[in-house]
Amino acid sequence: MKITTCKKCRYKNNITVKYCQRCGQPLKEKFSLRGALEGSGGVSIAGMGSKNISLGPLGVEAARNDARGIIDTNTAEYRAIVDPLPDGTWFCPDCGFHNSDKTKTCKSCKRQF
Repeated sequence: MKITTCKKCRYKNNITVKYCQRCGQPLKEKFSLRGALEGSGGVSIAGMGSKNISLGPLGVEAARNDARGIIDTNTAEYRAIVDPLPDGTWFCPDCGFHNSDKTKTCKSCKRQF
């Protein structure tokens, strides 16, 4: 499982969440051109460091957008990422809202637990 560490509380979150599951802090999205190109259909990056080859800003933005579309947020695997706090409350991984222990749907964005 790939993780991203929260800069505020140092909690290790699943890389697919946008907000820390311990403190609700927005997590900066890590972007790598290699990951975006390799994760979006097997595009080779061979030769990208060669002379006279350049990816313009629009090409990089297109690769970034393609990488974002890889995760299907409607799957059960994605919804299972919610990691409740010891008291049962939880931060929504999509919007960062702090939800009570009695709810299974985010009060802010309606994401299901």
